[in-house]
Amino acid sequence: MDNQIAERLRSRIKSANLTPTDLERRAGLALASVRNILNGRSKNPTIETMRAIANTLGCTVDDLITEKETLVATTEKLQQDEHHQWLKPLLLESIDFVDSYLENKKHPFSFEEAMFLVKEIYTFSLGTKDRSVDKRFAEWLINKNI
Repeated sequence: MDNQIAERLRSRIKSANLTPTDLERRAGLALASVRNILNGRSKNPTIETMRAIANTLGCTVDDLITEKETLVATTEKLQQDEHHQWLKPLLLESIDFVDSYLENKKHPFSFEEAMFLVKEIYTFSLGTKDRSVDKRFAEWLINKNI
């Protein structure tokens, strides 16, 4: 793969708050497959690999292989500038929910994975009437990501 494609992939991985290993695991790919693309060792990954990566990152294969840098850069800027209302009770409830749900599933998780889940659950739950964790959404999100 050319260097620009690896850079687009690296940028999208960063925007998704993932590591290459996280992406490999979530996409159901072989160990090191994403890292081989990023490091230039995999010059011609299969379309199945590229589809799995794109689906996991929420984009299309075309997004990964064609120049659309301005869109990615704009998305990253928006994510960096994103601010949410601070509701300490909702944040603590989100943390407790993620912690207890993952413990009950006996799923080992990293700090980054837990914080990703907490952030997504918190921001989604800000839109609920009672400003508490939307358990249905939280369970769906966790099950989708573990």
